[in-house]
Amino acid sequence: MSVRRKAAPAKPGSGPRARPASPGGGAAAGRSPRGAQAVTRALRLLRAVAASDKPVTLSGLAQTLGLSRTTAHRLLAALESEGFVTHAPGDQTYRPGPELAAFALHASPIHQLRTLARPLLEHLAETSGETATLELLTGHEVLIVDEVPSRRLVAARTEIGTRWPLHVTSTGKALLAAMPEGEREAYLARPLVAFTPRSVTDAAALRRDLATIRRRGYATAREEIEPGYTAVGAAFADAAGHPLGALSIGGPSSRLSPVDLERLGPLVFNAARELNRPLQDRASKSPPAITGSLGVLPAGREDEAARGARRRSPALQPHPSPRR
Repeated sequence: MSVRRKAAPAKPGSGPRARPASPGGGAAAGRSPRGAQAVTRALRLLRAVAASDKPVTLSGLAQTLGLSRTTAHRLLAALESEGFVTHAPGDQTYRPGPELAAFALHASPIHQLRTLARPLLEHLAETSGETATLELLTGHEVLIVDEVPSRRLVAARTEIGTRWPLHVTSTGKALLAAMPEGEREAYLARPLVAFTPRSVTDAAALRRDLATIRRRGYATAREEIEPGYTAVGAAFADAAGHPLGALSIGGPSSRLSPVDLERLGPLVFNAARELNRPLQDRASKSPPAITGSLGVLPAGREDEAARGARRRSPALQPHPSPRR
């Protein structure tokens, strides 16, 4: 996968100069100190960027929040230097950065999931010699929330907070295969964008691939998102049986042949099944539970609708070993 360079920290003295405090150590009565005002404006900008479902422009942010373009640009530059927002060179649109995703992960129940999954990721990475990742379903994408990198010099390197479409990743296809039919068909009705010549963009062909994934319990993606990168993934479920996320092993295609994928697929499948167990146990004891597509529902409730969702997701049913 592509390597994304983390934004460099701001150099000492490169930011706005601190102003002397007013006599008495405070601001004029009824007004916030300048530092507090800057923090408030930065947080409002960050909230606006995070709340948008598409990149937002500098002028749009300034107008919406009643700021000058200069002030908005200065605050966004500070947020970008810390990785909380990002924009491409020459592009005046902004989107959430990887540090915002990492911050949210540590402040949410997903942190518990990462703790549960970490030993499994370490086992997958150690056994395979490749990079192991934990990814969650977020709308029509998978979100990378943790990884254990390969120790090899040539290896897959991802960045926490990165998102990928479902149809071109092993984890995404495992989740698509596990979805209830209605949700799966809604995704397949969308335009399926090709990332490489090997990306599957024909809905009928993808349906056949997903049927195979449901039968054997794991998915593969060979150079479908980036040339030279291959991965194998398996889905795990929330307390209601709805697909929540997936584990994967990924690395250079030169080291992951079809024979290797057949060997590693059951390994990933069994790790995902192991992760299901503590999720079910915790859900029955302590609300709130972590649930599908990053939603939150009361834990321990599995009514008829939830049991129906489990029945509609055969790929998440436990069975002794994956069927090839």
